[in-house]
Amino acid sequence: MKKIFIVLVSVALLLFIFLTRPSDFPGYPRKSVSINDNQIQLIVADTEARKAQGLSGSAPLRDSEGMLFLFDAPGKYGFWMKDMKFSIDLIYIKNNTVVDIIYDARPDSYPTIFLPSKEFDSVIEVHEGVVKKKGINIGDNLRYNQ
Repeated sequence: MKKIFIVLVSVALLLFIFLTRPSDFPGYPRKSVSINDNQIQLIVADTEARKAQGLSGSAPLRDSEGMLFLFDAPGKYGFWMKDMKFSIDLIYIKNNTVVDIIYDARPDSYPTIFLPSKEFDSVIEVHEGVVKKKGINIGDNLRYNQ
């Protein structure tokens, strides 16, 4: 009985450590958005250096997390999977509306450059599978939360 208790406490401790792990992105701005009533906590890549780094080398995101890339003008900007440790979905947005989605961009796809079919002014990267789990579709509206 004592061994079972120790195992349960150990598992609970490891789970707590994982769920409260410090961010891989200290100092980055944060935003919260809703797409179809799905809340996503965003890490904002707000400089050219941070955009170039993106999620490369970071630990996998939780389903409630993403990285936001903002652009000064609409266009078709390429994304790649250099030094990525996990697959992602890319949600392309223009004027707060989802205009395209790329599913399951894989780390082994580098040096492929992912380009959407339409111009966009921002991109949200989320862990692969999140777009389908949350029912996010082209035409959905994005709302920034306060």
